[in-house]
Amino acid sequence: MASIGSLLSRGSLVPDGAGGFKLQMATKFKWDEKRFRRLEGAARMRALSKAGLRVRHSCQKQISARKPSTKSPRQWKIATRHGFDLIALVDRVPKSDKLTSWRTPRNPSGMLRNDIQDDYDRKSRSVVVGPSKFPWLNKLHEFGGSGKRYFLPIAKRSRGKRVFGVLTNVKPSIGRGKNRVEQAGIYSFSFRIKARPFMAKGLAAARKKIPEEFRDQLRGP
Repeated sequence: MASIGSLLSRGSLVPDGAGGFKLQMATKFKWDEKRFRRLEGAARMRALSKAGLRVRHSCQKQISARKPSTKSPRQWKIATRHGFDLIALVDRVPKSDKLTSWRTPRNPSGMLRNDIQDDYDRKSRSVVVGPSKFPWLNKLHEFGGSGKRYFLPIAKRSRGKRVFGVLTNVKPSIGRGKNRVEQAGIYSFSFRIKARPFMAKGLAAARKKIPEEFRDQLRGP
């Protein structure tokens, strides 16, 4: 065990501000603390930004991206109303075990996929990864829940007791504002949405590689 004399030979006792003393060790290195803090902050930002991008890509990979089957839609019997079978023409049939983000001319990579973003917050010095525009929609798919669809018949598509139509998330209407009028022949249906996690799976898949983003990030000038 080192003696007080040997310790003082390499340092000195200075007041600690609480009525006592602390040992301040001497060193031959002259540290530029402000510069070190600046480099440390820049290193953290680079590492967390790269880690956020890795997690983002990993989460996006958990989402299937497919084109709607407009040429050969499925015919799903939704219900029977007033003696007529309501047959929905469904061109977006999701996978049973994976969230599907549909490719459209407006969203070539899929809307839900594009919605997953990452951003570094300088104030909290942390990175956030997740849905940016539609958090409620992605949360619904991540954890499951309930939803509502509307059945709208297609003119001139009835065949006897079979009425063909389409499903929509928004109650169809004509006009806007005070002139808005709901279309006739609309039926609403409530249903259960199955949980298809993608954020949790994406984070778990990227977790092992996150430490690699911090390697050799502390550097000058």
